[in-house]
Amino acid sequence: MKEEKSLSELAAQFDLHPNLIPWWKRQALEGLVSLWGL
Repeated sequence: MKEEKSLSELAAQFDLHPNLIPWWKRQALEGLVSLWGL
């Protein structure tokens, strides 16, 4: 989950809207927390 590219670079690479990436990252982190019951 480290940031090696900017949001705009990732969005262009995967043909996504830049606002989707932080949303997906937040969802993934929340899912990991609930998986381990933290």
